[in-house]
Amino acid sequence: MKIDQYTPRQFAHDIALGYLRQVHNRHTSDLDGLTPAQLREAQAAIARLHDFILDRSGMDGLPLSK
Repeated sequence: MKIDQYTPRQFAHDIALGYLRQVHNRHTSDLDGLTPAQLREAQAAIARLHDFILDRSGMDGLPLSK
């Protein structure tokens, strides 16, 4: 079974990676209310998680880590 030319696993990874990227780039309200130090730490942790999932998924994409 394919969903938009993805396997269900790839489709789920695509959704998760996209959401993590949106949160990291502050296009959601998830990080609102954090102090600047907390924001930096949260963004770094989100970038590591995103990059881990991206690497393990085998999908193409750009890492968030700098």
